[in-house]
Amino acid sequence: MQDKYQRIEIPQVAATALYQRGYSPAFAFAVRLENCLLSADDKNLRITFTGPSDSNGLFAVSGEAEGVGIQLSREEGSVIIPGKAVALPDIPQTKNITLNYRLRLIADRKSLKTGAYRSTVNFNLDYL
Repeated sequence: MQDKYQRIEIPQVAATALYQRGYSPAFAFAVRLENCLLSADDKNLRITFTGPSDSNGLFAVSGEAEGVGIQLSREEGSVIIPGKAVALPDIPQTKNITLNYRLRLIADRKSLKTGAYRSTVNFNLDYL
């Protein structure tokens, strides 16, 4: 990654799909860790995703769109709760590491308003 900031463009999602299913397809994204100095003793590595969230445990969006939030999940599908640390077992002891995740839009209200939106999600790594 050339920059510490990553911008993820989510393709347009039809409002009818959100009405019918309640969620969009999942979109893959990755967190790339470069020049890591992990040792065999770093067995309690955890990642925490933080940012504005709503009462449904979703990352909040701002902009024109209303009635949706962003849900993050691990590659295998387990949901990530904003502000809750997630263990990272079996991290390879290599210099560069890629952590794969997914995101999807979730309808969090019965009424949806279409339009542009954005959200900011940060991550923190803890070596315990």
